[in-house]
Amino acid sequence: MSIEEIDFGNTVLCDWCNEDWTERPESGGLLFQSKATCPTCAPSLEADAFREHEEHLIRARCPSDVSFAAWVLSVRAGNNKLRILSGPDALEALRRRAP
Repeated sequence: MSIEEIDFGNTVLCDWCNEDWTERPESGGLLFQSKATCPTCAPSLEADAFREHEEHLIRARCPSDVSFAAWVLSVRAGNNKLRILSGPDALEALRRRAP
């Protein structure tokens, strides 16, 4: 088993709906825990967070004068990588770690 990194470069995807925001100029959205939440998904996620008393998990909000994509890249400070387990035993390792 090994850990592989996938570098997304300047690509920005919403961590909820997987929509590509890389070239879109709209601002808005938020950071929920470590998940980038696009301007489309943010209102319902925020409503759910308040209903479930999880608003403290909203760690940051995109400023109105910055595009969501530029903001996400700045929040990640150049680390736009995904780390994944790979190899034949990866799925079994994840199962063992699940609660």
